[in-house]
Amino acid sequence: MKSKLTGVILLLLVFSMMFSSLTLHVANASQITPQAKFAPNQLIIGFKSGIGKDQISNFYNEHRADYGLSDGQSLRTDQYGRIIKLVNTASYVDSNIIESLKHDPRISYVEPDYILSIDAMGTNDPSAVNLWGLDNTGQTVNGITGTYDKDIDLPEAWSISKGSSSVVVGIIDTGIDYTHQDLVNNVWVNSGEIAGNNIDDDSNGYVDDVYGWNAIKNTGNNFDDNNHGTHVAGTIGAVGNNSVGVVGINQQVKIIACKFLSSTGSGSTSDAVKCFNYFSALKSKGVNVVVTNNSWGGGGYSQALYDSMNNGILHAVAAGNSGVDIDSSPSYPASYNLNNIISVAATDWNDNYASFSNYGITSVDIGAPGKNILSTIPGNKYAYYDGTSMATPHVTGVAALAWSAKPSMSASEVKSLMMQKGDPLSGNKTVSNLRLNAFQVLSALNPLIASPDYTISTSPSSVSVTAAGSTSATITINPVNGFSNSVTLSASGLPSGMTASFSPSMTSSSSTATFNAGSQIVPGVYNIMISGTSGSITRSASISLTVKQPLALAVSTDKTTTYPVNSFAYITVTASDNNGKVSGASVSVTIKDPKNVSSSSTAITDSTGKVVFKYKIGTIKGPYSITSSGTASGHNNSNIATGSFTAG
Repeated sequence: MKSKLTGVILLLLVFSMMFSSLTLHVANASQITPQAKFAPNQLIIGFKSGIGKDQISNFYNEHRADYGLSDGQSLRTDQYGRIIKLVNTASYVDSNIIESLKHDPRISYVEPDYILSIDAMGTNDPSAVNLWGLDNTGQTVNGITGTYDKDIDLPEAWSISKGSSSVVVGIIDTGIDYTHQDLVNNVWVNSGEIAGNNIDDDSNGYVDDVYGWNAIKNTGNNFDDNNHGTHVAGTIGAVGNNSVGVVGINQQVKIIACKFLSSTGSGSTSDAVKCFNYFSALKSKGVNVVVTNNSWGGGGYSQALYDSMNNGILHAVAAGNSGVDIDSSPSYPASYNLNNIISVAATDWNDNYASFSNYGITSVDIGAPGKNILSTIPGNKYAYYDGTSMATPHVTGVAALAWSAKPSMSASEVKSLMMQKGDPLSGNKTVSNLRLNAFQVLSALNPLIASPDYTISTSPSSVSVTAAGSTSATITINPVNGFSNSVTLSASGLPSGMTASFSPSMTSSSSTATFNAGSQIVPGVYNIMISGTSGSITRSASISLTVKQPLALAVSTDKTTTYPVNSFAYITVTASDNNGKVSGASVSVTIKDPKNVSSSSTAITDSTGKVVFKYKIGTIKGPYSITSSGTASGHNNSNIATGSFTAG
């Protein structure tokens, strides 16, 4: 689980570190500060009044062997004052360390060095709050409410890197609006080229490629006449903290566009090949192109395209939007088996695979947010789009962040890292079956912040239960960076009249969560938060729980004696639940005569929960059987109610 803090940054960390949730506060480990981020190897220690230099020095020496404690920066002008920041260089801060230190007679208090931030995204870009894929707070975006923390953890990743202007991203698409207010400062400009002189000034083989290349017209005019490429560009690298619009995954990066898709959004394989060759040429001339974004596809196998993409640059490729398995129905270039291609499926704000997204457990590598995505479009405008086209730039952007943190990596190394460091998805539809997580990727690149950690997943992600009934789900602990400790599980957000239990309640692998509903529980859909605590680390996952009432039917007839032939039988069906009679239920009745001939009818119960069926008895004498079933909003399917009568 992440923290969404608001405030002013008060303390600058000695190192760029991983911040985690802490389940304790100040000198009392039993007090809880949920979801608060803190520096993992720093403490703030307050010494009691009268404790002097020698006693403080003795304190360090006594605890150095246990915890690697060393003297840190004084927080007061008097060097030996009561407030000292202590830097722990050997071990990870947890409740055991704090619990031990707080009992030292020289200590007034011990507390974590919490991290404060100006806002959740850490930018002043006014529409950044709508970028749920980067930071999902459960906010309502464009009329849709998401689920907390179903995102790529970008604010956390920014504590490590916000990107680098030395990293260059290629966008192979419809071009971009390189004058857009949210892009212009991150657009690559070819300083070796003089615009409009029709000369290849930098001898790279391309005339007037000031902002990139247009492979359709073989000119430097790559301005976006469709919107698609500009939308992609904004997700990757919209400028941060410019007080306008949105923010990209990389607040600092350089973007080059190669246009091969026309204003209609279509283009040829040959022009796509020219774009890949263009970026290869730039790379050979020293331009640090590390990744390209390819939010397009659907063609057949092309050796020319395959060869042009096999160039050492990482290529993020959209899986496609046909909702098909491309293992059996290949779509290129997503289906090419190259180590420098990472193909991307789309996920939604609840961490479900999008219904339109292509998939494939051998062809599609990873999932990323691809529904209701806000980004830039030409003319200093912004729009929401859906598609694997929107998911792919999330992967491209995180790849660029990874290179900003560790420039020496190869394309295959970055691909492998992203496919190993993500959040689990249900459905088993991709190679990794993970949703992209920027923070996990960047954390793995820096040993100072790659502390043991874990995530929690639920299967299934949604369950239903009937009043007075029970249901269950599997809770799985997913280790990160060698985590091996046990996790204590709990549930919150339960409606009145419901309890939850875990078997086992403490686990390092998996547990069964059982939800028991009381008979008077209010039907509805509830978002239950499953939390796990291990030392100072608290992580969470949500599960959607639908509560329904049981629907009970009863059948009766207007006579208890034998009906004459050629008369009418009146059959009453009554619908009820734990709270009484149910109106508006749809009830079906089937009557079979002694010769097994059926007659069926359906009707709606009235305000008293009843519906009456009129049945014409023919000339056949003997027993008649009645079977009834029904449905009602907020209820499970009914019982099968039966009855009978005799004609004589």
